[in-house]
Amino acid sequence: MRFSPKDGLLQIMAFGNDIDTNGFGEAVHKSFMEILDDISQTYGKPGIIDHVEVGSIWNEPQDWMMGLLKKERILEASWDKALPNRVSGIVLQARADSTAIGFLRLTYEFDGWNEYVDAERKEAGTVF
Repeated sequence: MRFSPKDGLLQIMAFGNDIDTNGFGEAVHKSFMEILDDISQTYGKPGIIDHVEVGSIWNEPQDWMMGLLKKERILEASWDKALPNRVSGIVLQARADSTAIGFLRLTYEFDGWNEYVDAERKEAGTVF
């Protein structure tokens, strides 16, 4: 969790348990879709990115987890339009620790987060 003295709670980032899977990433993808469906019931339909980088050699179905591990594949859902309760954005991401183990990362950002990040960057830049 990230807090600011001015705005209070600004971000919650949660990492799911390890998900044992195969090279196709079937269990990771299934878990991703289940969480996506649950969040969508409250926040509506997200934007989804399911993409393999151009030129990646990990573009076959059985290479799904390797692509994720090498950060050449993205599976991500994001919500950022008219969200209630001070929520300014939600991101669900599939990640990999290996070709056989994946996990999900879920991030909630609240009103004031972008301004907080901008101020932190500005302050860090004044050191140099």
